Amino acid sequence: MMLRNAIQLQTARRTVATSQQPDPAGSIADIIDDLDSAFLTLPKREAAARLTKVYFQFANSSQPVLFEPTFHSHLDSLYSLPMTIDLGRSHDTKDIQLTVFVVLEVFAVALLVLQKQDPSKMSTSLPDRYHRVALMALDHTGLPPGIQGVQFLLLESQYCYHHSETLTVWSTVGAALRLAVEIGLHKDPIEEMSATDLDVRRRVFWTAYAMDRNISIARNLPTCLADGAISVEFPSVLSDNVIAKQKPGESAQQNIDGADSNTSKAKLVCLHVLRWRRLQSEMQTVLHQQAPLGYAPIDIERWQHDAQHRIMEWYKDLPRTSTFDPNERRIIENFDLTYHRAMLYLYQPSPNWLNPTEAAWLKILDAAENMVRLYRKFFEEKRFTIYWQAVEGLSAAGTALLNAYSRSSSVKERITLSVLRELVQTCSNVLWGMVSLFPSFKARRESFDEYVAAKLQELEATPSKDSDIPPGISFEHHHVNAVDPFTTGLLPPDDHVDSGAMPVQPDDNVMHDWTDFEQAAFDWDALDNTVDFIPDTWN
Repeated sequence: MMLRNAIQLQTARRTVATSQQPDPAGSIADIIDDLDSAFLTLPKREAAARLTKVYFQFANSSQPVLFEPTFHSHLDSLYSLPMTIDLGRSHDTKDIQLTVFVVLEVFAVALLVLQKQDPSKMSTSLPDRYHRVALMALDHTGLPPGIQGVQFLLLESQYCYHHSETLTVWSTVGAALRLAVEIGLHKDPIEEMSATDLDVRRRVFWTAYAMDRNISIARNLPTCLADGAISVEFPSVLSDNVIAKQKPGESAQQNIDGADSNTSKAKLVCLHVLRWRRLQSEMQTVLHQQAPLGYAPIDIERWQHDAQHRIMEWYKDLPRTSTFDPNERRIIENFDLTYHRAMLYLYQPSPNWLNPTEAAWLKILDAAENMVRLYRKFFEEKRFTIYWQAVEGLSAAGTALLNAYSRSSSVKERITLSVLRELVQTCSNVLWGMVSLFPSFKARRESFDEYVAAKLQELEATPSKDSDIPPGISFEHHHVNAVDPFTTGLLPPDDHVDSGAMPVQPDDNVMHDWTDFEQAAFDWDALDNTVDFIPDTWN
């Protein structure tokens, strides 16, 4: 859901539709006032603690929107209120309404993360409901000014970012970044302030920046701020509790040396993500934008060589200390996918790099092959929490393989047509598996399959000397034994998967409460053993 009038950074009410018919233009109806939120209940404190842990380990760690001690103050404040009141409407004080928004939106994001663990245990209708009630509370107060306003926009963006169907996040993130610039968060302040306030400024800006870059590049949309305008330093790697105890002007870096117990491993990884976002932004600028007037064009091949060196240095600098436990080492393994995605993005054809060299096509081949392998592995291990991003990345890898084979003689010497077919079949099968969990990706999968079928038909019409596939064989989903989705568990053996039927939409008139969540049999023990987990939000 979008906040009202994001351009003006306010949450004014939408115009309520007077007709019972859906808007033919596809705009979002004003559903907030139609929700029956009476007797909306909070979860028990134990469940609330678990949801809070999910949020800070799986969402806020890679997108540090909130300062954890501050959120716990909001949580304690809300739980000190009577539990019989209507959270969506009855509170008439601004502070309480803002607290309701923060707490319910955090719970909603956490529920979405859990929903990705096993969609069969819970649909998106429950987190959707609490997201909407959270917006109702914010609607009563309007967007607060200053940093808190940026945080609230980013918190809503996190919800859309993790949702399998809500991809309208770009405008909200853009509004957050523009507001951040308006209040000067893109530069460090001149005046001295507390360590907490300074770190919140930095983390809020860099979260807005990182989300803007990732979404804009994934959706091929403009970014909201030039990199040259940014001078603010990265946020601290100290844990929030340590930062809260720092004195104004005390250097966080000085406290890191020899004090590993004070350093948050999640923040070390998060800073590595921010370094990647800056590299990603540079590649987007050089490869996809025109040079400013008065400036000579960049020597792309020379720049690529330098950029590849910096990407490799970034990859080598990953935190791989011997103190990491198996779960933490598994997190670092996720960066393998980021590295290969970076190499693909660096060398694949783009507006400023239309004709890659033979050496570049081989690098594209290597990157795409590794991406397919890792996407399959991570999907089978249920590592993904941002499925729309995984769908885009996997489709890009499969498309790159076909283009590399069709345009490069060196690639044809490296792999056979049968190997190519198996690789793109693996892409398609994993996409089918994703669609079985989240049917909203069905159109994207079908467009990929149509492209693959047409491209393979073109290639098979003129078989090369090393091809063992006769011409004229069409691409069909289950004919290649690369990954059989029915034997590997990627898909259930149900005919309805191929039927094209849309998923049943949740009924917003059906009351939900937190007992729906509490009855879901999540593997909390497994969660408790997962320390400082960072999901796939950087790929």
